[in-house]
Amino acid sequence: MSQRLGDYFQLAGFKVVEVTTDHQIEFTVETTRRCFHEAEKVLGDPYATIEETSERPSKGFTLFVVIDEVTGNNVASFNITPENSEDLFFGRVAVLEPYRSKGIGAECVRATERWATQQGYKRVVLNYLSLDTTIEAYYEKLGYSQEGTPFTWRSLTIVPMNKVL
Repeated sequence: MSQRLGDYFQLAGFKVVEVTTDHQIEFTVETTRRCFHEAEKVLGDPYATIEETSERPSKGFTLFVVIDEVTGNNVASFNITPENSEDLFFGRVAVLEPYRSKGIGAECVRATERWATQQGYKRVVLNYLSLDTTIEAYYEKLGYSQEGTPFTWRSLTIVPMNKVL
């Protein structure tokens, strides 16, 4: 049985690897900043610095990058964090502009779900920024539904969603 999340990624021409190098950490931070530019307009610089990111692994936080197997370039990133024995948090999926609409983000979600099921998790939970008016429909199409009440983080509205596996 496969234990690495990347083994569950099934999009031809791309692979997922756990972040292990400073270069990959820098990529995830930069990609997140690029992809969440609307939040940045509101907050200045809301997303993790390299120092914040490097402190999180002790809490179960794991970063991943998606690599284009032809070019070797990092093209997307996301993270997971166990919330408890039943819930796995999926966060900050960020796909570079030229690689959007190719199914990469959706496959990151699906691979995480397949891996989480094999690990015994019962749900995948996530949050999205309400600034993005298309994202709720995107996650609903993937089987997610809103859970609980939206909340405010650094003056932004965050909407919690989940999917029972």
